[in-house]
Amino acid sequence: MAALTPIDWDRAFRLRETENWSFARIAREYGCAQKKIRIRLMDLGAHGRPRARKSKAARALRELFDYTHAKCEQPNHVGYARNGAEGARVDKEWDEFEPFYQWAMGTGYRPGKRLALRVEFGPYASWNCTWITTKEVVATRKRPRGRTRLGQTQRLIDYERAKQLFLEEGVPVMEVARRLGASYTGLRHGFIRLGIRLPKQDRPTSTPEGRRLRQMWLALRRRCARRAGTPSPARSERNYRISKEWRTFEPFFQWATTSGSKPGLCLLRIVSSKPFGPTNCRWGARVEVTSVAFRPIRAFGETKSITRWSRDPRCTVTLTTIRNRLAGGWKPEEAITTKREGRGGSKGRIVELVAFGQTKATSGWLHDKRCLVGYSGLMDRLRRRWSTEDAISTPPHQQPNSRKKAIRSRPRGS
Repeated sequence: MAALTPIDWDRAFRLRETENWSFARIAREYGCAQKKIRIRLMDLGAHGRPRARKSKAARALRELFDYTHAKCEQPNHVGYARNGAEGARVDKEWDEFEPFYQWAMGTGYRPGKRLALRVEFGPYASWNCTWITTKEVVATRKRPRGRTRLGQTQRLIDYERAKQLFLEEGVPVMEVARRLGASYTGLRHGFIRLGIRLPKQDRPTSTPEGRRLRQMWLALRRRCARRAGTPSPARSERNYRISKEWRTFEPFFQWATTSGSKPGLCLLRIVSSKPFGPTNCRWGARVEVTSVAFRPIRAFGETKSITRWSRDPRCTVTLTTIRNRLAGGWKPEEAITTKREGRGGSKGRIVELVAFGQTKATSGWLHDKRCLVGYSGLMDRLRRRWSTEDAISTPPHQQPNSRKKAIRSRPRGS
């Protein structure tokens, strides 16, 4: 077929490369065979049309390619509000489908996998994308960001007004979100997508010391909440409460950092009848918190716990008496050996008992290893005129050895 008009090969080449005309359209333009146009233009360096991808994976990738471009570039698309409006874009290397297809098939794409970003605020590009399964999509799905929440409806944030308030007027991000009726998190993420640098926030828990004080504050709150609900009058007198200043963590953190907090120190109250607060607390060593019953006591050249001292042969009082005397400022030797005076009652009340060559108070014998009965049983035996050794060492519900011998030696019929 002869050409109807002379072929301008320079113009035909521009139509193919610049305006992306097909070989068939150029052939119709000049009234010649399509094969002639294609061979001639490809000899001049024109690109041929890529081979059509007809596999199932190619069709799925084509749909994903078109969907990604649409949600980032078309304002009337259903996904534009969550993507293109918040700054999401597709890199130039993926303007054509063929590079995207080659990347997808070379990175392990399989039908059913989803395209995900490695860096959340980066573009859709080969260096920033990966493939994940549907389960991973559900597990990592988050609420849409960058939109206000007005009841059940959602609308886009006016970022022009937000940037004017934040950059020109110096309004904090929290106040900007309040004025626009938006969520603070959504506005903050939107600013990051737009490249607006936010001021660095020095959170108290950003350091190991802040996290340690946070755990201490939480433990104090749990302790006060647990003990506030106990009906015991002894505990209610201790007034386990937190003052209003420490209802939030930040004031407690500020007080702790300025009052000399160090690892290993414990929080102590100055007045036990007042609540925990900045004016009623101080830092002290762990030994000050430990109960007196567990502190080692040195007396007579020996070091023992208060429980072991109450069982010592030289002790003449009970464990409670020793603890109260030490808390009152007594010397350890005096607190252990000084006999306790009677506090009233009948004159015939037994205060001390002599047995096995030793003299002890009744409570002292009750803590002795040789004593096999309790206080009531011991008092009952002494009222029945048992010997002190028998009353202490005879097991419950048994007769003493001296009484058994007396019964055996008694003549029959007497």
